[in-house]
Amino acid sequence: MKTWGFDVTGCEVDPIAVDRAKAKGVHVLQGDFSELDFQEGYYDVVVMNHVLEHFHDCKAVLRKVRRILKDRGRLILVVPNATALSRVVFEKHWFNWEIPRHLYHFTPETLEKYCSVVGFKKLSIESRSHVSIWLDSVRYKMGIKPMEYKEFLNLRKKFVKVYNSFGAFLNHHNLGDHIAGCFEKV
Repeated sequence: MKTWGFDVTGCEVDPIAVDRAKAKGVHVLQGDFSELDFQEGYYDVVVMNHVLEHFHDCKAVLRKVRRILKDRGRLILVVPNATALSRVVFEKHWFNWEIPRHLYHFTPETLEKYCSVVGFKKLSIESRSHVSIWLDSVRYKMGIKPMEYKEFLNLRKKFVKVYNSFGAFLNHHNLGDHIAGCFEKV
């Protein structure tokens, strides 16, 4: 976002990630979003990419996001999709369960409802697919640790056409592994 000219403030609990971001010139606050102070009505956009499912009180977090956004500010959320085909296929071995790290699991409907209840209007919700979730779910089922990122990238290169076709099918039918939603403060 900074490379596109945005004035960026990050929030991160991991001190190593904070140091890496700061080394790239990004202003980052270290700590839990729910415990840090942010200026009310200041931000145009808040992006929470695989964050919401980690909080004990999602509604309180969403209310805080609403408070710090300007009028008609946007919230971009990405969370695992509990209606994903991979969840149905792999059941308890679904990679995105990640219990106890993931405290909540959302469907497109529940994500929209959570946001609506605290004062957001849905602009869009779509599913996104990642073949890595399928591959890592197979590995979970077999008792093998998840792939390293480089290993995944090499495998993806070999099967990019299949990956893209399968992902497009899943996304078209809202069965992708993740939900991406854009909401506006009302």
